[in-house]
Amino acid sequence: LGTGINKKRIIGIALVAMLLIGVFAFSTVFFSFLFGSKRTKPSQEKAKTDPMDALLIKPPYPVDEDFFQDVFSKLPRLLVVLVSMCL
Repeated sequence: LGTGINKKRIIGIALVAMLLIGVFAFSTVFFSFLFGSKRTKPSQEKAKTDPMDALLIKPPYPVDEDFFQDVFSKLPRLLVVLVSMCL
């Protein structure tokens, strides 16, 4: 189903990939300059206000503690089932 992989094909694929990445990067920069940046400048009214301290919060723990308790409580039974399957 076609020829194998050779150096010429690998170089061609790499050049096409670099060309596509370059075109995408240039197009985003070009449209940013053409239509203006998506980020607007802050208003002058905001510059006159007093700075506020950030509200620091502790990020939530990503894993539910009950999940591990359930898994570890069922672990001996799971091991018995796995051992019985292997015998």
